[in-house]
Amino acid sequence: MEETKKPRILIVNDNDSELRLMKALLKNEGYVFETAGNGPEAIGKAGSFMPDLILLDILMPEMDGFEVCRKLKENPETRYIPVVFVTVLEDKETRLHGLECGAVDFITKPIDRIEFKMRVRNILKIKEFEDFLKQHAEILRKEVDRQTRRLQEAVEKLQKTTEDVIQMMAKMSEIRDPYTSGHQRKVAELAEAIAVELGLDKDTAKSILMTGIIHDVGKIAIPIELLTKPGKLTDMVFEIIKTHCREGADLVKGFDLPWPVADILIQHHERLNGSGYPEGLKGDAIRIEARILAVADVVEAMSSHRPYRPALGVERAMKEIKENKNVLYDPEVVDACEKVIRKGTIRLNS
Repeated sequence: MEETKKPRILIVNDNDSELRLMKALLKNEGYVFETAGNGPEAIGKAGSFMPDLILLDILMPEMDGFEVCRKLKENPETRYIPVVFVTVLEDKETRLHGLECGAVDFITKPIDRIEFKMRVRNILKIKEFEDFLKQHAEILRKEVDRQTRRLQEAVEKLQKTTEDVIQMMAKMSEIRDPYTSGHQRKVAELAEAIAVELGLDKDTAKSILMTGIIHDVGKIAIPIELLTKPGKLTDMVFEIIKTHCREGADLVKGFDLPWPVADILIQHHERLNGSGYPEGLKGDAIRIEARILAVADVVEAMSSHRPYRPALGVERAMKEIKENKNVLYDPEVVDACEKVIRKGTIRLNS
C-alpha cells in the first residue's frame, strides 16, 4: 500500500523564537517543516521545497510579506501554494491588501494554539482536495486525449475507406467507357485547383475533388454502345446520356459520404442561365461545387478526344468558357480556371 504523503509546511519569519513556537505547536501533527528567515530565502525555498502551505510573517526587513506573496503568485511553479499571513497587524486595510496579494487567510499574533492548529489543518485539507482534483483532472485529460486520438484514427480510417470506394467507382465507370479513361481524374484535379484559387475551405475543396473523381459514374447505367458511338450524337442518344446525372446521384445516395456528393453530381451539368439539366437550375440555386465542376468538366472534355469528335484543345476550351462567362458559367469560376491554366500546374491535352 502506498504511503500517504506528509504535508509540507514552509514557515517564514525573521524571529527565531516565533519560528520555534510555530514548529512546536505543530510538531505532533505529522508535518514536514522547512524554515526561512527572510523574503528572498523564502522565495528560493518555496521553489525547491514545494510546500503545501506557507506561513508567512508580514513585517520583515529587506522584503516584507506582501512582496514575498506577490512574487510567489507571479511564479507559475509556486502560484497555487496557499499562503497564510501570521502577523500582529489586525486592521482591515492590511487584510484587504494581503488578500489582494494572494493570501488565503490570516492568523493573528499572539497565536492561539487551538485556532492555529485548526486553521493549518483545514487549509491543508483544502490543498489536499485541490491536488486530488488536479491529479484526476490530468488523468481525465490524458484519457480524453487518448480517446480523441483513437477517434481521429477511426475517422481517418473511415475516410480512407470512403476514398477507396470512390476510386473503385471511378474505375468501374472508366472501364465501361475507355474514351473517358482519366477524364474524371483530370476534371477532379482541375476543379480542386479552381476551388483553391477561389480561396474555398479545405473541406469544400476535398468535396469537389472526391465528387469530380466520380462525376460521370452515372454512365454505368447507360448502354455501352451509346457511350462509344462514333459521330455526332442524336437528340435521342443525348437525352439518354443526360440521365447520368440522376443515375449517379441515386447511386451514391446509398453511401454515407462525408460530402454532399449526390447534390453536386445531379447539378454538375446545370448552367447559370437555366439552360442546363436535369432540373434547369439558375444562378445561386446551383451549388458552388457544381458550378466549379461544370467549368472543369467542359475545359477537360473539349481539350480531349471523344468518339464523336477530335480533341479541340485547351485554347478552344478556354475560349468557350470565357465567351459564355456570366451566361452559362460562373464568372468568378471562369477567371479562377484561367489563372490555374495559366500557372501550368494542371496538365490537359493541348
